[in-house]
Amino acid sequence: MALRKAVKKLHRLRKKKEKLPKWKAKWNHFNEKYLGWLENFVELLIPWLVLVLLLVLIGEYIHYINVFHWHWVDSISEFFHHHAGAVHTFDQFVVAFFCIDLYFNFFKKATFESFVKTSILDIIAVAPLGALFRVSEAGEAQLLVHVGGDTPKVARAANIGALAKAESATKTTRILSRMPRFARLVSRIPRLFRLNRLSDFWAKKR
Repeated sequence: MALRKAVKKLHRLRKKKEKLPKWKAKWNHFNEKYLGWLENFVELLIPWLVLVLLLVLIGEYIHYINVFHWHWVDSISEFFHHHAGAVHTFDQFVVAFFCIDLYFNFFKKATFESFVKTSILDIIAVAPLGALFRVSEAGEAQLLVHVGGDTPKVARAANIGALAKAESATKTTRILSRMPRFARLVSRIPRLFRLNRLSDFWAKKR
């Protein structure tokens, strides 16, 4: 309940008009005069895109809650797995709309601090955390090559000290191998923050 109230408050602040400095007032006037149609289109479409995103998220993670082992649930999960490229493209499409929306909102706020305060959830929603996943994948591949190259050395170890070092290296490898999974989880956090715009959708439906 507290989270819901906080999201509503942010959206009210986001729509609140502020006294703008001259350069921002001129730029905002230009946007409203020549790009007002785009602003309205983006604002209208974002809640629907986020609603579709919610359905996509459910489809991607539904197998984790498939406690009854229903076949149709597995089929949905496999569908999204095989169309991961299309899901990624859709994600980028949603991010593009959020960025356009942030552009318009930036020129409606008097200060940068006010802009960040009222758009913090949308800013997080477009954060490029997916880069962490790609970096971690590269690190994992390099780690596997390194470990694979060291395997003969471990096999040739003949003293207790060398074996102890090999065991320590194995434990470190196991810990590092979990990092890509963590990075993958972190990279998906912005997608969850985009769901805050569903409040716009429900408000319009009312």
